[in-house]
Amino acid sequence: MEAFDHYKNKAGETLVFLHGSAFNRAMWRPQIDALKNDFDLLALDLPGHGVLENRTFTLDTAVSHVADVISSETSGKVVMVGFSLGGYVAIAHAGKHPEQVSGLIVSGSCIQYFGPAGFLARANAVFLSLVSPGCFARMQKRMLRNLLPGALVEELAKAGFSVKGARDSMLEVVRKDFLSMLKKYPGPVLIANGENDKLNRKYQPQLMAAAKQASVEIIPNSGHLCNLQQAEAFSCMVRKFSKMVYQN
Repeated sequence: MEAFDHYKNKAGETLVFLHGSAFNRAMWRPQIDALKNDFDLLALDLPGHGVLENRTFTLDTAVSHVADVISSETSGKVVMVGFSLGGYVAIAHAGKHPEQVSGLIVSGSCIQYFGPAGFLARANAVFLSLVSPGCFARMQKRMLRNLLPGALVEELAKAGFSVKGARDSMLEVVRKDFLSMLKKYPGPVLIANGENDKLNRKYQPQLMAAAKQASVEIIPNSGHLCNLQQAEAFSCMVRKFSKMVYQN
């Protein structure tokens, strides 16, 4: 089974979606439905997640996987859309392979995991090492039911949650200098955060300062999961930014 879905429409105008920790490409279903008539769309599973759950997540293997899919499935540069873990992978990829990236949207990916934030990520990883996949799935469903419509929660649960991917990725982002990686990318960057995602908004100015061409979008009435909590607003934001990138 392929580790990505490719919705073909407009050759040369391709959006690549990278999911958050524990999730998989299914988390982008609202954006796929909203944008599939406007762009070519690629939604990937990252190592440790989805059909690649048996692999160990590392930043290097994730970037290599993304680069391989872009090379094999597209005719040129892409707009990358990354949420949380996917945003960090997108930053790392754009810094290493700027020739593949026309524009970058990162959502919920402003925290730099040094000091207390790094300690907390390590502590969460230790906790997750003690949690069974079944227990983790139940925990995820309970958390999501407080934030999202029931039908969407069931769709995400059916696609599955990866406790292994969540654990490995938490350890992998600790002490990674994503600001230096972003400084290597010369293109336009849109930093998107939910209005109530206070921790990412706290670190937002650092990411803005690191980007060569930065703009910011705050998604109203949403938290960290803004692409799911306010799917229409998030999709409109992606459409507007991507059209601007491809028209320039």
